[in-house]
Amino acid sequence: MASTADEDADLREMAPWMEEWSMAARVIGEEEEEGISLSHYEDKYRTLLRDIATLTKHVASLRAKRDSAIEERDSIAKDLEHLRQNFDRMVAEHDSLRDKMERNLFHFILLFQQNSTRDECQELKENVKGLMDRCGRLVGLLLATGGNPSLVDVNPYVRVPLPSSVWSQSQSRTSTQMTRGPR
Repeated sequence: MASTADEDADLREMAPWMEEWSMAARVIGEEEEEGISLSHYEDKYRTLLRDIATLTKHVASLRAKRDSAIEERDSIAKDLEHLRQNFDRMVAEHDSLRDKMERNLFHFILLFQQNSTRDECQELKENVKGLMDRCGRLVGLLLATGGNPSLVDVNPYVRVPLPSSVWSQSQSRTSTQMTRGPR
């Protein structure tokens, strides 16, 4: 039974071909009756076979071109993927360099600010030192001109605490001037 089912399926597939051949045979038979020879059909058939062979070759060349185009497309896709990966690596490297540059810039700014702050601090120290020296000189002048150390307590501007080095210098001047006396 299985072979009968297979034969039926084969017959169904072959039916369109069989109908076409039987129509061709009828046409050939009718035309032979009308006086057209079978050799004329053979020439047409050969021409048709040549055309079919040419078309088959053309289809084969188109398939080869299609396969070549598919291979080229796949190659281009691989190249694009490779370029995309390279681009991603370059972007990551660029971002890394940018981040490193930003960190270095931040450190540079901090360093610059620290140096600027140090410079300002040094300048302020020098200003304070200059002011302390002036105060010491003014105390010395007041003591020298008045000859009376109690005048220092009367003047409110002189009450700036002096560092020990300036204080000791002004005291040594005062003691030297007091021993010499006013001139």
